[in-house]
Amino acid sequence: HSWNAIPENRESLGNPLSGTTIDLYVALKAHRENALIDKLYQVSDPNHPRYGAYLSKEQVADLVSPPPGTSSLLIPGLNITVCPPRPSR
Repeated sequence: HSWNAIPENRESLGNPLSGTTIDLYVALKAHRENALIDKLYQVSDPNHPRYGAYLSKEQVADLVSPPPGTSSLLIPGLNITVCPPRPSR
């Protein structure tokens, strides 16, 4: 991607030197955006059947993962290392 003009509040530092490694972090939108919030309300509501049925790390990861196949669309042709998602702050 390239811009015809430098975005506001940014400055051009020119092209990187040949062989320069550039670290990029890409956040992908969750497949089921509100699923985690819905589950958290369920396990926190004493009147809900799922009350107290806390989610495992794997279940949370599944709820916030990008749509199936999304990662495979980004990886081909790139020399990248896939890192696990960073926790939200």
